[in-house]
Amino acid sequence: LKAIKKRDIQSFLCNQPKLKGSTCRKIKTILSSVFSYAVDEGFIEVNPCTGAKHKKDTYDISKFDYLTREQTVKLIEVTKEYTQLNNIIRLLLLTGMRIGELLSVTINDIDFEYNLIKVNTTLSYAQNRWYMDDTKTPSSTRVIKVNSAIIDMFKREMEEREKKKAFCQDAWVESGFIFTRIDGRCVDRNKVNK
Repeated sequence: LKAIKKRDIQSFLCNQPKLKGSTCRKIKTILSSVFSYAVDEGFIEVNPCTGAKHKKDTYDISKFDYLTREQTVKLIEVTKEYTQLNNIIRLLLLTGMRIGELLSVTINDIDFEYNLIKVNTTLSYAQNRWYMDDTKTPSSTRVIKVNSAIIDMFKREMEEREKKKAFCQDAWVESGFIFTRIDGRCVDRNKVNK
């Protein structure tokens, strides 16, 4: 263990031609857990995974299937009646946020005075629970300037949230999220995907 250095981990994680970048990231997470345990037990002084880079996924942008202008206009039209799902779809379309990013938005992430949305977390699922995680990449952490119509959509969702909270009373689970289920828990992003 003592012989393994950061450069060894990085070399291993960056030179895996048959693996995707996301798989290399998962391998790094597992290795980091092992090395963290070794640090805790006093076998080594430093976790060699700390700061080690890993292979990144590359994407062929030409293979992405984007909505046309006409499809976008149609989607906006068919989702104009308020439902939480319609609101989520419209906000995803109009802000460019990922589903996990949008569902992790809290009231503290919105600047109502300057019409800004701070994106610095995403909703993730592991070990049978939902939790807040960092955004997918460092460049995904950003601030989005939006118009007042989009801010009004968030305000409407917050009003609906307060109605749910009043309805559930003691059964309400405070998650802090703007988008919630009837009992206050986070919205299941898999259901939004479907």
